[in-house]
Amino acid sequence: SAQQMRTMNIILLTAIIAVGSGCSRIDWTELSPDGAFAVSMPGQPSKREALIPAGILGELPVTFYSVNVGNANFSVAYTDYPDGFVETSGVEVMLGAGVRKLAADPLNHITLEESVISQGCPSRKVEMESPQTGYATIYQSYLSGRRVYVVQVIQPKTLFRSRTADHFMESFTIQTARKMN
Repeated sequence: SAQQMRTMNIILLTAIIAVGSGCSRIDWTELSPDGAFAVSMPGQPSKREALIPAGILGELPVTFYSVNVGNANFSVAYTDYPDGFVETSGVEVMLGAGVRKLAADPLNHITLEESVISQGCPSRKVEMESPQTGYATIYQSYLSGRRVYVVQVIQPKTLFRSRTADHFMESFTIQTARKMN
């Protein structure tokens, strides 16, 4: 019938618009692996552990949780530093090292850098873009006791500050008494 045809055309047009606009249902996964933090990830994250060079400390273990959604990557990583290292190094060394590494890459152009207290912890928020690749990054690091967290989204610049990225970044919470005043 004509009514059924109009209904089918509306459904088809809605589907084309949804696909064209990148609209898709996201299955959020609540992650709190060690009880120290929680985050809502846009999909089922994979876990990876690695050793990273840490200057005079040699190598330190880092734990990564990440998930790819389309052309975007959402990740949380953390490293626990040895007792006394944070106190002798200071917040700037602990949080500034990652920012300096990002800034040293000639493909990155930092558009925002803020030192803030977030969730009772020293934190560094950075936004950057890479004109050569067309990608943008939202990066926030937190110093909670001996642990440094890095929460970041890397996505095409056209998606920058998407609702998915904002929800992911805002969902990160520190849940233990590692907070510093």
